[in-house]
Amino acid sequence: MRRILGVLVSVGAVFWTVPSGAQEIVAPLDPCTVVPSLQYCSMEAGDLTAAAALERIDTEFDNIQAREARQKRPPRPGAPSSPNEAARKFALDSVGYAALSSDHPVYVRLRDRALSLVEGAETWDGPSYVAARQFGQIAHQAGDRPAAFDTIRLRVTAIRGRGSDDPWFRSHRDLVEHITHREAWFQTAKDAALFGDYETALKILDEGHAAHPPGISRANLEVAQIHLTSGKHRYAEFAASLAIKSAPQEPQLAHGILNDPDLKARLLLIESRLAQAKDVAAETERLQQSLMHRYAPLPLHGQALLYMGEKLALLLPAAARAFVADGRVIHAIAEPDRVTPSPFEIAACQALADDACLADVAVRAEQRLTDRRQSWEWEEVASAYALAGDFASARRLLQGFDSGDCFQFTTFDALQRAFQDANFDEANRWLSAWLACQWEFEPNFNTGFGVGGNRWARLSNAYTRLAKEFLGRGHQAQAVQAARAAFGLAIEADVTWNERWLWFRAADLGSAYGGALGVLLTAEEGS
Repeated sequence: MRRILGVLVSVGAVFWTVPSGAQEIVAPLDPCTVVPSLQYCSMEAGDLTAAAALERIDTEFDNIQAREARQKRPPRPGAPSSPNEAARKFALDSVGYAALSSDHPVYVRLRDRALSLVEGAETWDGPSYVAARQFGQIAHQAGDRPAAFDTIRLRVTAIRGRGSDDPWFRSHRDLVEHITHREAWFQTAKDAALFGDYETALKILDEGHAAHPPGISRANLEVAQIHLTSGKHRYAEFAASLAIKSAPQEPQLAHGILNDPDLKARLLLIESRLAQAKDVAAETERLQQSLMHRYAPLPLHGQALLYMGEKLALLLPAAARAFVADGRVIHAIAEPDRVTPSPFEIAACQALADDACLADVAVRAEQRLTDRRQSWEWEEVASAYALAGDFASARRLLQGFDSGDCFQFTTFDALQRAFQDANFDEANRWLSAWLACQWEFEPNFNTGFGVGGNRWARLSNAYTRLAKEFLGRGHQAQAVQAARAAFGLAIEADVTWNERWLWFRAADLGSAYGGALGVLLTAEEGS
């Protein structure tokens, strides 16, 4: 289930009764028209500039470092004590969410700060490795190849310095997913290929295979992925063919469909052949036969077809539609009593950009809804309607429910679709509902999983996205308004954030202030 459920508290029926309508271009909703008592509503336009946002980032960074030095407990539940972990998270997110080009002086300044903390890790534990990888991806997206390659060197040194039995883990909030020493080698090799150093990628992969000899199929699969990432399509085709021949005859169900080496290799084979303008009809037919053999039980077969349809959507749209159609039929037979939409169905329909498919998923799921007490089930269906562009049905389903999380996930999905359609009037309606709901509740939240956050920071992120949509369409004045609102809501998150877990504060404010800074700079420099 993709929803993270918060504590349910009353919000009032007015939340989902905003009238509908449509306009081509409208100004972004001013949060002060809904919540006039926000701190930023009393600020002047001159206080909501890129320079002011950068000053806030500098101040917050210094404050986090000072608090972290005084803090005796780990910055995150279940985390090993790692000096500067929260400050490092804030530095990485502020430069990452700013999304500036590598030649921008503000990027260089924020990059140098983040890099100093990544390089200066006192202990190369799981979070330190993840921080180095995140920094490399940020630098790569900014077009900063030297900085990206620096992280490859750091990661290789870190991996070599740890024993194969030492615990590694990747952390998203406080949800920990284990990562093995061998997987760290492969991740680093693949990133080296992504950053454009093919020879180094192969050397890292060879070293990883020497330290942890994989099976023949897995070795060929990883080699094929490095070749494909580097644009060596003929080599990738050959390695993928070898991986298929040596793959286990039975599916590795313990690892799930997403990690089946046979299916991964077949997808790589199709992609590498398409890149060489070769025919893939035979490979597509063999893929379907493999699915029938390896995933004969109906629930698994339906899921496998949907997953393959999602992965083939951009490569072979016609074949993907056939996979998805068959998968949906089998899925309906295998799970007739399923109440909420299948995430496999949603992902497949989205990949195909098929609104009729998404709407049908939502309609069928709504017909199975019977218990009005389970608001999260109705929210799942409302999200499917929102993703299909049927905003009225999404609002209809949510009427009468109380939600302590203000239906954030349905709102995210609705905003995603509204932005996609450039339907800014619809985006304003969802933002207005969210703001009205948010003002009723404690902004800081903590679910049963221990995940923390601040909802004003989430709203700031939404306005940052809105500003980017306006910028991309050349609507400069509206972009400036949305960017100022993003900054103002980041300030609200700052002043309302509790400090129970400093790492969560660093993550939220890094994304909020960083995102606001990026759009403010872009809007101001383009005006």
